[in-house]
Amino acid sequence: MKKKLSLLLIILSFGFSFGQNQEPEALVLQTIKNIPSKPKEALQNLFKSNPTSYTNNKENLDKFSDNLVKAIEVSGEYGSYEKLEEKAHSKKMVQYKYLMYYKQRPILLDITMYSFGGKWMLYNMSYYMDFGLPKDDRPINDKPKDDKPKE
Repeated sequence: MKKKLSLLLIILSFGFSFGQNQEPEALVLQTIKNIPSKPKEALQNLFKSNPTSYTNNKENLDKFSDNLVKAIEVSGEYGSYEKLEEKAHSKKMVQYKYLMYYKQRPILLDITMYSFGGKWMLYNMSYYMDFGLPKDDRPINDKPKDDKPKE
């Protein structure tokens, strides 16, 4: 009986760790859930899922991370998150859109995961703070500059 239980526990533990490597949403959800308490660390862990990109673009990823952390800081108290969309572009590329609710305004995260050799990794990530707003309601620094004088 003990041998069967031990074998079952071993199989389950390998299955869960293998499943995490196979499931892109597990990586994305881990990031989403950790952003409110440890945003920089959560983003770095997601970036490291693609070691080549992380090594070659570390400076740009650090800037992206710093900008998103600043956006989070000015957005106020964290409330919750909601999955808006999951779109499989192919068997090896899946895009997720999550809305993170903050007191001042929500932030939309758009994360695309890619699988190569059975390992899921980050392909692309963007965030938006002014999505869904009419162009005239966007913050001043996001409006296109109009060089023509108004009559």
